[in-house]
Amino acid sequence: MIRLISSAGSGNFPKADAYWISPTGKVLPVSTLHITEVLANPESYSFRREQLEAIYEKHGERLGVEGKAREEIMTDLLKRGWIRIRYIPRNDLWSIQCFNLRSSQQDYLFHWAKDVTENEFHKYADVRLNTGNEVKQTDVRGLMGLNIASSVGKKRRERITYIADSYEFLEIPAPKN
Repeated sequence: MIRLISSAGSGNFPKADAYWISPTGKVLPVSTLHITEVLANPESYSFRREQLEAIYEKHGERLGVEGKAREEIMTDLLKRGWIRIRYIPRNDLWSIQCFNLRSSQQDYLFHWAKDVTENEFHKYADVRLNTGNEVKQTDVRGLMGLNIASSVGKKRRERITYIADSYEFLEIPAPKN
């Protein structure tokens, strides 16, 4: 039995120089700054607009400024399982941040890297993976080596379809042997 984690339509791999990956595997391209996306769609990130405004006010910063308030919000998102990805052209580098890399996050990163490779999109770039307590250096193909393959009793995640500006995963129970 295949269970869809959330609704999805059809589309193409969303090429962007930045992404958020949610704790459930939804990949959201970022068109401007990561914090701008959060401020523009707080509910998508489990925030209320008033919460974000209060954090900026606490730090005495203007809404959207990349300072201490932004750092607090980003840290909160990473601790809740979000993954932040951005491409740095001058270094030909994907910078990926998460907090305590979980097996589900490894699966999401595997599929994201696979899509980057298959779509010829900065596929030879280096990768700096910051998990909060360690920094790993690899490249896009090396990131695919992080995949947690399906094993007895575990579920695996498979890429399914692309949505206007995001894509999601199906949850497929592991085969019973």
